[in-house]
Amino acid sequence: MSMDWTGLITGAVSVYLLWQQNQIFKQQNEIFAAQGGKMVPAAKSSAFRRYWPMLVMLALTVTTLIAVTYLSANKKSLPNLWLDRFLGFVVGIASVKIGASGLRLVSRVRKRNLELSQASKGFLDYKLQAETAMGKLPSIINKLTAMMSSIAPKMAGQAARITAAQSTAEHLKIAKAAARTLDTHSLQVELLLVRLTAVANFLAEGLNEWSKWVHDSKAKNPEVVSFAAAMRILTGTMQSSMKQIQGYIDSIAAVSGMSQALNASVDRHVRCMQAVQQALLTIYSAYSESLVRLETLT
Repeated sequence: MSMDWTGLITGAVSVYLLWQQNQIFKQQNEIFAAQGGKMVPAAKSSAFRRYWPMLVMLALTVTTLIAVTYLSANKKSLPNLWLDRFLGFVVGIASVKIGASGLRLVSRVRKRNLELSQASKGFLDYKLQAETAMGKLPSIINKLTAMMSSIAPKMAGQAARITAAQSTAEHLKIAKAAARTLDTHSLQVELLLVRLTAVANFLAEGLNEWSKWVHDSKAKNPEVVSFAAAMRILTGTMQSSMKQIQGYIDSIAAVSGMSQALNASVDRHVRCMQAVQQALLTIYSAYSESLVRLETLT
């Protein structure tokens, strides 16, 4: 009675794949349970249990290399294709094992990231968050200031050209040129606004949560005193910046009314700058509220 070795190997591989798939589904179910707020008991794991897949992979790799070397050296002496099939199944098992190990690694990383995201931040995390955001803020403000400063001479030049123009057609042509100038700067503001909004929200959260913790803990130390002094300076600086931007918005809005194209460009630019002002207001509010909390400890 002959035995179909190919069928036996195929069956063994199929059973192994089903078992491996069940293990992956089990880990995914644990992640879903954690996302739903359910506690999942930690599985006990030994060093052998963690590393046996790598040992099996090493053995399979060595076996495959030996078999391939033997096959290459004895091509004419093989009476059948059994060794070819065996090598194919060995390579298949190795590939499946690599894929399964990769899936398990991804599942573990996802589970770890989920646990980390669900854990609450500490006051040092919030402090670092605020300091990081405050470090990024000056470069953004400087770029906005440079942009606003560059618009004034350009708009003044357009106004001089309008004064010198002799016909309505020339006036409209110059107005369209002024509109294009504003649109170019509006695009620059929109790009900066994305960064500014992210930094403002990051800074506000970090500074507010850190100052709340310091206030509630009643911690009195020299660092709190120096930080409160810095907050007073930053609050005044941010207030001045907001007034400067409001004056800039008023001067741009005064240009409106000349033509439809220029009106559209002015409206767009004003909206962009108002969004900038709102982001700065978020920062100003965080500075002010944190300063009030810290001043109770100084």
